[in-house]
Amino acid sequence: MIAAFEPNPLGPAIDAQGALNEQATLYEDFVYYLWQHGLPELAACGYRLPGWIMARIVRLPAFLGYATQPDGNLVQIGDSYVERPQVSPRPPHLVAVYPAGYVFGRSGWGPGASFYSLRFGPRRQVHGHNDHMSLTYYARGRNLLVNAGHTGYENTPYRTYLRSPEASNVLVMPGVPFDPSAPTSLVSDQIGRYGQFYEFSDTAFGGNPRYRSVYVSQRPDLVLVFDRASGSDEYQQLWHLDPALRVTRLGSSYALASAPGTDLVLQQIPLPGQVIPPGSTQVVRGQVRPYQGWVSRQMLQRIPSDVVTMTTTAPSAAMLTLIVPAAPGTPTAATISGPPGGPYQLRVRVGATVASFSITAGGVIS
Repeated sequence: MIAAFEPNPLGPAIDAQGALNEQATLYEDFVYYLWQHGLPELAACGYRLPGWIMARIVRLPAFLGYATQPDGNLVQIGDSYVERPQVSPRPPHLVAVYPAGYVFGRSGWGPGASFYSLRFGPRRQVHGHNDHMSLTYYARGRNLLVNAGHTGYENTPYRTYLRSPEASNVLVMPGVPFDPSAPTSLVSDQIGRYGQFYEFSDTAFGGNPRYRSVYVSQRPDLVLVFDRASGSDEYQQLWHLDPALRVTRLGSSYALASAPGTDLVLQQIPLPGQVIPPGSTQVVRGQVRPYQGWVSRQMLQRIPSDVVTMTTTAPSAAMLTLIVPAAPGTPTAATISGPPGGPYQLRVRVGATVASFSITAGGVIS
């Protein structure tokens, strides 16, 4: 047990911040359960763990609290089903960044809060998925953007799909070999009360650079994602919708998805000088060759679900996407200005609320 916490090829079983090396939120809960039962057994046998290990174990509940959505379920990351954790504490902050590769943020601790997660960090291992840079998003009392999930450990093409980048909300380079051993770095972050900015980078697709900048706003609730990449001739953003949402309107640069009480706008915003051609935005649902458009929440479960794909064909990509959840019928508009090389000024209107952003060509959003 003690050796598992010391340096090893998979990293410590639990790091100093309370994050596991298993790379799955449900396993964080499972390991907490094991320690709750195991510690009394060790004590009964006369064993005592070093204090530095105990200090890590007691941080498990805080991680679980940060990883719990407003509906009470753990966010589905890695080999995780949709389940409630054993403990649901309210840690002291609204945003937590774990060097092991997790960002969790929310607007508050009530059931009506918005919530998001982001992934980065070391290579995929144990129960992790190839989900680096993936965004999940929860608002208006429901899941909006989700990972495709987990269905069990049968050795099938579907299991391979669920662990692939194509099962997450990321930018992929179709036809370019993917390296699951590539780490993803958190380049920078700026965390404010009502807005947070993160930038990530890696070379997972053919050794080519890939960057993602994310700005999450809580006043109003919206997300900006700015992807940049090079080294391919085709780039594709994937947005996996919760099965409760269905795309009701589709254009060359946007998709509108609806569920009871909620509209979700996904809009690619052309930068000054860019043109988004017709057919760039599509919807895939329940596809099997190859697998795409499915969500698995429990063992042996497959639910057909809409995936919005936004594709650009060019030697390099610079794709700015706006994600807005709102009440049905709420008007949403975005305008952008500035020279082709930036910086750009973006103005977003959601109903009667206006938010303005500055965006550099290098990916800084403020």
